[in-house]
Amino acid sequence: ATMQASPAFRPRYRSSSAIDSNPVERYIDEKTQKVAVLVSPGYGGWWSSYQRGKDIEIALFDREIVKAILDENYEEAERLADAKLSSGTPGPVRDLVVKWVDQGQEFWISEYDCWEMLHLKKNFPCYRA
Repeated sequence: ATMQASPAFRPRYRSSSAIDSNPVERYIDEKTQKVAVLVSPGYGGWWSSYQRGKDIEIALFDREIVKAILDENYEEAERLADAKLSSGTPGPVRDLVVKWVDQGQEFWISEYDCWEMLHLKKNFPCYRA
């Protein structure tokens, strides 16, 4: 019998380095040197988990979109997202939050009922067959 992962914890993708060798410019906090990652932590408002291909990385990291969210300039964030994401904006940008992740840290985003969660690889045990 094959065991299936729970949908709430099935990784959709990992860090962008696994997707593309030409990464999107990231927003890095000058003080902490952590990278901003955009996540939609509410039901019905998915964000990066809706995207495919290069758009995943843009939705997660794009420096201009992150800056607009941090500045609470949601109209600008939506305009940028609509211009940069081939599938447009899937949910309200007003619901996005910035999670700060150490540079180089592997992570994944899980999604359940459009609720996104960021998981750091270092916090989960890995098993080898």
